[in-house]
Amino acid sequence: MEMNNVRVQASKLSAEAAQLAEVRSRLRTYRSELETCWQGAEVTVLLRAVDQALAQVTAAEKELQELANAAQEAAKAIRAEEQAEAKAAAEREKQQREAAEEARRQGLGLNAGHDLNLENLRFFVSRIPWTDEVSIGHALICDALYYGLENTVQLYKRELR
Repeated sequence: MEMNNVRVQASKLSAEAAQLAEVRSRLRTYRSELETCWQGAEVTVLLRAVDQALAQVTAAEKELQELANAAQEAAKAIRAEEQAEAKAAAEREKQQREAAEEARRQGLGLNAGHDLNLENLRFFVSRIPWTDEVSIGHALICDALYYGLENTVQLYKRELR
């Protein structure tokens, strides 16, 4: 999610830099026309103003492009981090399932908890359906502070169905 937001911002920054490049091009054309067609003190003042505007637009364009590049690099870094996290999560899930299967082969009951909550309880129990018990007291009480105890108990029951 965060990576997509960064990519959107990078795209917007690149678009704004492209717009400034168009403004810069128009200013150069305007300057060239002034130099070719007009002479005098008034034109010199206009040329200075155009040159100043060109310098500001060029600096702003460069800055926007640098920001866009930085945002693109940040998106790449976020993606790499997300991929590493997903790989680590898959490895943890594999290890948990292997341990649960070994416990089952040995005839042991399986209890789980501490990190289980409304966000991951269904996933865990669907992967290891022979789980005997889940210790969700801390998460349940924390959720009850927001949703109320009766509602929270129903939410957890729904996740276990």
